[in-house]
Amino acid sequence: MRDPGDRPNTTRYARGGGRAPAGAAKPRPAASSKAGEAPGETLPALSSAEQRRMVAEKLAGFGSVTWDWAQIQDYTVSAIQEILLVRCVPAEALSTPRLDIAVPAIEAMRYSALKREFALLIAATMDAETCDDAHPSFIEILKQLTHDEVRMIGALPDVGQVLPFASISYLDRSGRILSSLRYIVPDHLARHCERRRALGGYIDNLLRLNLVAAPAHLTISDDRYYRELLNQDFISEHQSKIAPNLKPSVDKKVLAITDFGHLFRKCCLDPVTPACPTLR
Repeated sequence: MRDPGDRPNTTRYARGGGRAPAGAAKPRPAASSKAGEAPGETLPALSSAEQRRMVAEKLAGFGSVTWDWAQIQDYTVSAIQEILLVRCVPAEALSTPRLDIAVPAIEAMRYSALKREFALLIAATMDAETCDDAHPSFIEILKQLTHDEVRMIGALPDVGQVLPFASISYLDRSGRILSSLRYIVPDHLARHCERRRALGGYIDNLLRLNLVAAPAHLTISDDRYYRELLNQDFISEHQSKIAPNLKPSVDKKVLAITDFGHLFRKCCLDPVTPACPTLR
């Protein structure tokens, strides 16, 4: 049984006092006192030299993780060679990589953790079968993704297939939402995330980038898929903490990869067999 705290999709709205007047400055939080300090005593400000030293220490590690051209070239050549061999691309189908994709992709490799995905994108532009599917915007998209999000995209079913997706709002008698449980997805998709608390943000980001869609007008006609979705342990644990006078309202949707997301996955991800049961 999972701890409901591992889920990222819990949002609570608490009652509070009136709002501050428009334009009123918010009070600054009081500085905490360290042990042994008299109340109200402030620490001496750091000198400019001390601040500079501290900042330099925090940034010192970047040099070891930022690749130079020699490292990028060695990795890119080896990775693309392996990718093309796995894809069984014949010599006659090979072409020079597209400069509008290869050059910015190589530059992004200097600092990105998704080096493999950038190499896959460059390789896609060298294959006559996939060259036209590659889009320059894929570079900027890769810059805005985490490993968890890449794994989620790889686990989604093919175009034309969907997964159940839902949110639950808890309303009082006047219809106000006092608590909500958002972005409920099947466990076999959520388990691809190492940081489950961030799952809600991941889905928002994938929706923003148009890699996935959750059409408001689409649902699965067979309700058993939603019963299975809403029968997860963390939901009942959350429900047990909700005031009995609040009424749950379930918003049922579907989650699906878009055509654009399909092309992105084809060019930038290693082919995988989706781990999620799918629906047509």
